[in-house]
Amino acid sequence: GDPFFWDPTSTATPDQGDVFLPTGHVGAGRWQRINPQAPYLRQFGGKGDDVALNDTAIANATVAKLVAAYGGSAHT
Repeated sequence: GDPFFWDPTSTATPDQGDVFLPTGHVGAGRWQRINPQAPYLRQFGGKGDDVALNDTAIANATVAKLVAAYGGSAHT
C-alpha cells in the first residue's frame, strides 16, 4: 500500500518490491516506491502463511534491502 512515483530517468534494476519496469517498456523510466527505506515481506510478494509458497527467498530480498538502506551485514 505505499505510494509510487514515475522517475523518467531511472535505470534502476527492477526488484518487484521498490522498483518496477512496466511490461514492454524499453530504456530509462521506472516506477519507484516513495519510501524504499521501510521494506516488508508483503511488498516483495510474501504471504507469510506457509501454504502459498516458501517465503525464504522473499525474506532474504527484504533483508538485503534493509542492509542496503542501513548498512551492516545479513546473516541468513
